[in-house]
Amino acid sequence: MKMLKNNKLEIDWFFLISGMGVFIVGTLFAKNKLSSWDLLSFFAALTFFVSIYLLQRIAHSLSNPTVVENTRISTGKKNIKAIQYIPALFLLALIFTCLYFLLKQQVLIGINLIWLSLISILTFVQTSQALHNLLKPVEWLLKSLIISPLMLLLGISVQAIPVEGLHYLLALPIFFLSSASFVTFEFPKFDNAPNENKNGLIARTGLDQTLQLHRILVLMAYASLLAYLYFSGTFRSHWTLILVAGISFFQMVLLNRIILGMKPNFTLIKATAVMQVISFIYLLIIKFVF
Repeated sequence: MKMLKNNKLEIDWFFLISGMGVFIVGTLFAKNKLSSWDLLSFFAALTFFVSIYLLQRIAHSLSNPTVVENTRISTGKKNIKAIQYIPALFLLALIFTCLYFLLKQQVLIGINLIWLSLISILTFVQTSQALHNLLKPVEWLLKSLIISPLMLLLGISVQAIPVEGLHYLLALPIFFLSSASFVTFEFPKFDNAPNENKNGLIARTGLDQTLQLHRILVLMAYASLLAYLYFSGTFRSHWTLILVAGISFFQMVLLNRIILGMKPNFTLIKATAVMQVISFIYLLIIKFVF
């Protein structure tokens, strides 16, 4: 007997919240006073990001039915009800509305159009069935690029502020920390469902090389952070960002237990992956506000 059902709308809340947080950091970097913000452009760009991501999740859900085990599928087809398209149509309308307001505010030009286009492309390319096996090992990289530098630079650019070298330099530690967190999430995912992640990062590169990649990303994150603090001259006001390193290195210790053959605490590992990025974003927001 054949049995098909739609996938659940699996939302990566860590990715979504991190992207929104970094966008706010970019806006604060451009203008640290709320009274000087272009609020219409801010909310239009933020809503665009959320809508694009949710639309991608819906598209993925509609195009990828979950196949119940021990069933034989003869055609691979499934029936989709017309009502299931309504959320996607609503999000499309919302996306075009956001573009209209960005155009009205005269910020949908030049580099902003590039950031929005890249965010859309990198978001939807993950849904492609043709590229699924090819992109699965670098899914962590695509998501990190969206969070930083794209969302950071978009937050700066929609406030009509030119992007400078220091903006790119700040994007680096956020990018490397995000990458380290997404790589960290690969370990519990692979442990829980190795067959479903047979084309993922750990399956393709091996456990040892994935751990090595994680260590490199963490070290690059704090090396680039020190470079930013030095060249921006903000070490005295932003030195607390270095404290997040304690979370990252504790995460490295937890992951190293896997190589030693010890039972990993995946709950704690996932918590450190979330905390190192969210804490970093929170400290940046606090520093820019005060």
